[in-house]
Amino acid sequence: MNKHKHHAHIDYKKRLLIFIQTDISDEDLRLLCKKVIDFQKNFIPTEDMRDFELMYSHLLGEPSEIRTPEYVIAPYFRIDKNTETYELNKRSILLTHELLTDEDPPLCACFAFSKSFLNSNPNIEKKILEDFSFINNYIIWISNSNTKVESVKNLNRIKNIVRILSNEGRNKVINLYGDYFSLLLSKVGLTGVNSGFGTSTKKIAKLSRGGGGGTTIRIYSPHIYNSLHKEEFKRLIDIYSESICDCDKCIEIKNGLKPNSHNFLDNYFELLNSNNNYEEHFILCRKKEKEFVEQNNLDFLISDLDSKGEKYEKHPNASHLQNWKDDL
Repeated sequence: MNKHKHHAHIDYKKRLLIFIQTDISDEDLRLLCKKVIDFQKNFIPTEDMRDFELMYSHLLGEPSEIRTPEYVIAPYFRIDKNTETYELNKRSILLTHELLTDEDPPLCACFAFSKSFLNSNPNIEKKILEDFSFINNYIIWISNSNTKVESVKNLNRIKNIVRILSNEGRNKVINLYGDYFSLLLSKVGLTGVNSGFGTSTKKIAKLSRGGGGGTTIRIYSPHIYNSLHKEEFKRLIDIYSESICDCDKCIEIKNGLKPNSHNFLDNYFELLNSNNNYEEHFILCRKKEKEFVEQNNLDFLISDLDSKGEKYEKHPNASHLQNWKDDL
């Protein structure tokens, strides 16, 4: 039996799960770091990536271009209950730092925490700042963390990680998987969030098994900052007498329908679920949310959550609004 402890490095771009020993030699780990650096510096986007970038740029009103890497990210590994996995990440970051030259993009350290590790290591963010004082860019990935179901205690833990790692604005901190709550955390130091259509607001940092079956379409509701099944969305509109959505895509769809017809909502959803319309709807909603957060202070945003929490108190998919407010 192999007595070595193993840990997994996940490369989701290539759908690979790479097992390595936590006591891997510096020579082998250095080789891995060099290959990861070379891959990032010489990465050539596929045609699909270019098409996706074109669509995003058009909707966001930004220049359409494939940008060169802003950072070089050191190889990272899921950090479990024990400190050995943290030390493995530390070695990887230090070796990557040694390999980079002044001409390379700056180094970014990514930490994929399990929630159990965070719960048992309440001061890990302070240790990170001590261990990596030479780094000003961090990515955090809290495995399987879904802010819509997390307790206020766990939400507060996430907020404190962001606040401390930002080091009073000296460092950039990006959440690898986030939602509207992550946009709100920009008020306490978060500088970026990976959030777009087809990007989950949570991800488990371990190998996923199996899975078949079709895809269930969920439509993003800007009213409660949550994705709902069609019937759930329709009930929200009916019960609370809400307008459907005022993003440009939804306005375009509604303008092409006969108003006040008995099957108006069914026709709307049929069109929303075709021709990538629901993708554009989500991106445009997230754009408006980003602008809304940027234009208002934290007190106003908390008040907005409070009023929405009261309004949708009995809605089964809106309980997170009160938790978000209580945490902030």
